[in-house]
Amino acid sequence: MKKLLLLSLLVFLSIISYNPTQAQSNDLNVISPQAVFLGIVTDIPSSGKAWAGVSNTGFYQNAGLYHNPALLAIGRPYISAKVSHSPWLRAFISDLYIINAGIAAEINKRHAVGFDYTGFNRGEITFTDPIGIPIGSHKPYEQSMSLRYAYRTLRGFAIGTSLKYIHSDVYGELGGFKAGQILLADLGLNYANRTILDTIVDMGYSIGFSVLNAGNKISYFEPVDDRYNFIYTPQDEFVHTELKLGFMISPRIKLKGDSTYIAGDFNYEMAKLLVPTPPSYQLDSIGNIVYNPDGSPVIAEGYDPNVNAFQGMLQSFYDAPGGAQEEIRELIHKIGLEGRFVYKNQLFAALRGGYFHEDYSKGNRKFFTIGLGVGFMGFEINTSYLIPTESNHPLRNTLMTGVTYKYNFGGGKRPYQE
Repeated sequence: MKKLLLLSLLVFLSIISYNPTQAQSNDLNVISPQAVFLGIVTDIPSSGKAWAGVSNTGFYQNAGLYHNPALLAIGRPYISAKVSHSPWLRAFISDLYIINAGIAAEINKRHAVGFDYTGFNRGEITFTDPIGIPIGSHKPYEQSMSLRYAYRTLRGFAIGTSLKYIHSDVYGELGGFKAGQILLADLGLNYANRTILDTIVDMGYSIGFSVLNAGNKISYFEPVDDRYNFIYTPQDEFVHTELKLGFMISPRIKLKGDSTYIAGDFNYEMAKLLVPTPPSYQLDSIGNIVYNPDGSPVIAEGYDPNVNAFQGMLQSFYDAPGGAQEEIRELIHKIGLEGRFVYKNQLFAALRGGYFHEDYSKGNRKFFTIGLGVGFMGFEINTSYLIPTESNHPLRNTLMTGVTYKYNFGGGKRPYQE
């Protein structure tokens, strides 16, 4: 019975770790880290721009609570709080959702701090034996909490970091499993400035870089005896470590001084998982994997993924079985656009759109996004909606909503300054 239970749990693992449209043939080397909820964007304005947000000119400083901690330091004192709720994969599992809450503040023109909480509810799973008799149930839940700090120079450069605690209770205590717990770190850099082009036209621009969720591997296994090893050998798993690099340009036409204007944003972002790529294994004449004398599979192309977390991050740049061409296919591309009208720095309305592209062999997430945002006297409501390029896509009907309040001390009750 215990063997059957463990096998059922492993099948469950393959389902809940499902990367949208990841149902690929076995020869496609899809990277599947644990704690995948860390890759779900909880910053609603940037989710309306195809999840692009590693660079920013300062209008949406809350992007620093997810994409890049350096973005928290914008060069003027403020305080901001946000909360969001997002149903997830509703076309796949009905009761999945992610919630997020955060607070950020810039103490002066150089130092900023933030706190962020994310919870991912996976619903309730009931396990049964092969004849359908219930043998247990569990409500998987994952959460993260992070403390963030950013420092900005007077020349527009900013550096930020965060310490993040992850609690991933995916399997409960059935079959020798346990909740995974781990500390991770983020590091981010940003440069933002604004150039005057004319008496009524100026141009903001930003370049951002971040490495998110760097740290050790996570474990879900309690020690078990050797009788389970023929099914699965317990080992630590890589988490969703990610590198982001992007730029943003933001032209602005002043209608009345610096307080009433029309602005547009163009974002481009490139992202890559810093997780080893699964190798291709040697097969015998009838298509079975060939094993070494020690029981490990013989690698035909690529590298052994069973390495420590730091080596795995470095190895992720050169370990793809298909060489440089496959490494390029592992890059994720995001393009985002926004147009907004700001009135007296007290009211704004924004329309957003974007396109997210991931290669078919690496997860095949391809979708458009649209988003809306309105704000008055510091209170904001932002929404985004995903439009997959394929019919019957698991991400279809994904609507994300968030509420924000921010107060700019430097401008009195004028929160919407560039």
